[in-house]
Amino acid sequence: MKRIFFLLALINFLFAVTFNSNANTEGFWTVRDTLVLPSEKQKKFGIAVAFVDLQQANVTITLRKINEKSLADSIDDLDELDFFGGKAEAIKLDLSGRKNIVSINLPAGLYQITQVDVPHFDLPYKIGTNNRDIWRFRVHRDKINYIGTMKVSPIRSKNAVDTVWINQFATHLADLEAIVADTEIALPIVHGSGYQDPFFSALKGSINE
Repeated sequence: MKRIFFLLALINFLFAVTFNSNANTEGFWTVRDTLVLPSEKQKKFGIAVAFVDLQQANVTITLRKINEKSLADSIDDLDELDFFGGKAEAIKLDLSGRKNIVSINLPAGLYQITQVDVPHFDLPYKIGTNNRDIWRFRVHRDKINYIGTMKVSPIRSKNAVDTVWINQFATHLADLEAIVADTEIALPIVHGSGYQDPFFSALKGSINE
């Protein structure tokens, strides 16, 4: 009997530890469809928000935090880009089944999406981003960061599926403002996508004139 109680207590402990961690048992970080403030333990975190249009059932992305000291060396050679931590410490996000927006609380810094996985039955598919800057975004602490829009096509072949990460900040700004207005989160919205949105630049210029 004592052994049974011990086993039950051990199971409850492991259950509590698992669901109080940043990642779940498969190593994926928490992805939400609502905005949630970082916890007290997440002192230097920001809220990262992406809009998604995923026309495949299974989509995951892998990202790593960039050591910004390596940016100068990587201008001419993207292989020179350096990351904090090893590959085992890469952040994995399961976006499967997500619609409209996804929200992730992340430490402040510059990130590179290094891989996109879109498996389908016996058709595993991975796309490497080759460290290109269109697959980057920045997270500012204590801010709501628009980090990009991801689109995955419903059409695929054995070896490919059309997958893009684009900057549509101007398109989605009003949507994001409306989402924030329905919360009690009093943080500013900032642009965190890795490259410029020409439509937002034009809009910003006309407003300032």
